[in-house]
Amino acid sequence: SATPSLPLPPRAGEGEGGGVTQGHEDTEHAAATEFTPKPAKAPAKREKLTSLGEFELLQKLGAGGMGVVYQARQTSLDRLVALKVLAKHLAANPSFVERFYREARTMARLDHPNIVHGYAVGEEHGWHYFAMEFVEGQTMEDWVTRLGKISLGDALYIVERCADALSYAHERKLIHRDIKPGNILVTSDGKVKVADLGLAKALDEEMSLTQSGTGMGTPYYMPPEQARNAKHVDGRSDIYALGATLYNLLTGKLPFDGETTVEVLEAKQKGDFEPARRINPEVPERLDLILDKTLAPDPDHRYQSCAELIRDLRSVGTPSEKLTFLESAAAPEKKQAAEEAAAKRKAADAAKAALTQAQAAQQDSQNRANAAAQQLARATGQKKLAEAAVANVKNQVATATTASPAADFSDRIRTSAPRAMGSGR
Repeated sequence: SATPSLPLPPRAGEGEGGGVTQGHEDTEHAAATEFTPKPAKAPAKREKLTSLGEFELLQKLGAGGMGVVYQARQTSLDRLVALKVLAKHLAANPSFVERFYREARTMARLDHPNIVHGYAVGEEHGWHYFAMEFVEGQTMEDWVTRLGKISLGDALYIVERCADALSYAHERKLIHRDIKPGNILVTSDGKVKVADLGLAKALDEEMSLTQSGTGMGTPYYMPPEQARNAKHVDGRSDIYALGATLYNLLTGKLPFDGETTVEVLEAKQKGDFEPARRINPEVPERLDLILDKTLAPDPDHRYQSCAELIRDLRSVGTPSEKLTFLESAAAPEKKQAAEEAAAKRKAADAAKAALTQAQAAQQDSQNRANAAAQQLARATGQKKLAEAAVANVKNQVATATTASPAADFSDRIRTSAPRAMGSGR
C-alpha cells in the first residue's frame, strides 16, 4: 500500500504567522521541562508528510474523536510504535493541547504489564503526536463481533487484568474515562492490554454531548455522572464502564441501549437492564449481583475500588489459565496450516520421486549411450583392422606385379642351365 501522508502546514514565512515549533522530546525530559505547545495553523499549502520527528509513518491503523493512529517506526530505536496524531480541530485549542501533553506524559510514566506503554510526545510541522507501544493483536470488540460472546472463564481472565491495571492507575490519580471492549487489546499469545489510559481525560474535558463526534467516552459504556459533568469523575466511573464491558463480553449485548445518546443515558439513569444470566446461562447468579452493583447509577452504590471488584469476581469462579477463545479461533487456522503443510510435503515427496525417476531414466539412457559408444568403438576398430589387412594384401599384390621381368628370366636361366648341360653328357 502507499505510504501514508499528512498535509504539511506552511513553513516559516509561508502564511499567516509562519512559525513552526519543531522538536521531539523523550518522555522524562519532557516531563521535567516547561513546554507550552503551540496550536496548529491552518495549512496554506498542502505537501506530503511521511514522518513526524523520529517516527516514520508506515500505515494508518484507525481514527477516532481524538485523531488518527498510525503504525510508525521509531528510527532511533528501530522499533514499531502506534503514533496517535491529534486532530486539527483539537490542535487549534491551546488549552486542550496543553492537557493532551500533560496526560500523555503522565501515561508515559505508567509501568504496568496490562497497560499500553507510552513512549514520547511531541510536535512537528504543527502536528501534535503521542507515541505508544505497538500491540500486535485484536481488540475485544473485534473478538465479540467475531464470536458473539466469550466464556465465563475468559471474561473473568480479561476483566480481572483490566481491573488490576485500572487500580494501578487510580492509585496514581489517573482515570481512564473510556473503558470499553474497543480499548482492550489482546495479543496472539494472550496478553491483555488497556489502551489510551489517560488520553481520554483531556478529550473528555474538551467535548460535550451536543458536539458532533463526541469523544467524551463511549455513551454505551460511560456512567451517567460522566455524561452530566465530565470534569468530576473518579475511579468509580471506570468501574462502571468495566462492568458494562464485562456484560458485553458475557452476552454479546449492551446493558443499556437506545436510538439516541439521550435514550441510552436515560436508561442508565433508571438502572434497569436484562440480567446477563437470562441471556447466557453460564453466568452464575452471584455474577449477576456483581454486575448490578457495578452498574449502579449512583457511584456511592457501586464498588468503591477495583480491589473490591477483583475480590468479588474471584469468589464467582476460577478464571481461565489462558484465553481459550484464542486457541479455539486458532484451531481452524492450525488445521488449515497442517493441511497445507501435509499437501506441501506430499507435493515435495512426489517431486522427489519424479526427480529420482527422471535421474534413473537419465542414467539408463547414459548407460545405453555408453554401451552403444563402446560397441561402435569396437566395430570401428575391427573395420580399421580389416581395412589394414586389405591394404596389406593390396601392397603385397602391388609389390608382386611390379617386380622386374628381366631379372626373373635371368634367374630362370641360371637355375635351368645346369640341368641342360647335364642332360647333354
